Amino acid sequence: DTDRRLECTPFEDRKQKGLTIIVSRRHRSAETEAFIAQYDEPKFIQLGSSLKFTKIAENEAHIYPRLAPTCEWDTAAPHLIVTEAGGSVVQCGRCDREGNLIEGEDWQRVLAEERPVLYNKEDDLNPFFIAYGKRTIKPANS
Repeated sequence: DTDRRLECTPFEDRKQKGLTIIVSRRHRSAETEAFIAQYDEPKFIQLGSSLKFTKIAENEAHIYPRLAPTCEWDTAAPHLIVTEAGGSVVQCGRCDREGNLIEGEDWQRVLAEERPVLYNKEDDLNPFFIAYGKRTIKPANS
């Protein structure tokens, strides 16, 4: 059906067992592992490129943590797809082009602020981010 609208299935963030988390084949940093450790019995999908976002919009996954460098052109279009399907893409710390957090950045503190990833910046480098499907339980700070 070509008229079908993508819509993320609601889930209870950090409360629901067995959520599907999409991970990069090549970018599993210590920060990524620490993020994943917050979830109870997650399932994993490994994919390359921006297909990770579409799996969230198509309800094949719930979460995509990207704690490694990307640029605006890598994420702008798939970010829109996830957002239109009811999900969100939030920042979790600025990094340099090698994937190191900028000194003084705490990815967990930044993530708790729930700030969306922004575009058309002077520097095309994205911050670390987490793409979520539709969460039914709001973060503790909201």
